[in-house]
Amino acid sequence: MTVRVGVIGKSGKISSDVKEKAYQVGKEIALREGILLSGGRDGVMAAVSKGAKEHCGTTVGILPGRTKKEANDYLDVALTTGLGFEIRSNILVRSADVIIMVNGRNGTFNEASSAYLLGKPVIIFEGTGGWADKVRDIAWQEKYLDERKNAELRYADSVIDVVDLAFKYALSDEELEKNKVG
Repeated sequence: MTVRVGVIGKSGKISSDVKEKAYQVGKEIALREGILLSGGRDGVMAAVSKGAKEHCGTTVGILPGRTKKEANDYLDVALTTGLGFEIRSNILVRSADVIIMVNGRNGTFNEASSAYLLGKPVIIFEGTGGWADKVRDIAWQEKYLDERKNAELRYADSVIDVVDLAFKYALSDEELEKNKVG
């Protein structure tokens, strides 16, 4: 079955370095025939979608609004939810088999925390700034978001290593059901 990789990260203006790293993550997901899921907007989401799209990958954006006007130009499917950012983010995280964090602000950290609570693997791309460079410092034993140890956080600092870990730790439906919290 095809791996659904959710990439979360900063919206808005991002540095050229982060843009290139996100692009390369999208490219690698496409070359491995994964399906890219993102929030579908700008910033990291646009860069990762462009990388996947330009390498014949499938790109899905889960948008917070009711129209496609906020969608980036590299989506095959733009799902309009009309549910706002928090619920849209929950849909994104629940739909992915694995999450990759690139850069990020509070919303990105919230998505990573939601994935963690669901027992989903979270791969953190260190060296991309924002929360991706801070999580290890605040994590419980550097690997968990709290003492419950719902899922182990994994870290990498290169595109290949990040995507390798994502495909290695992507969970099947059966594994997700077993890891279910609550």
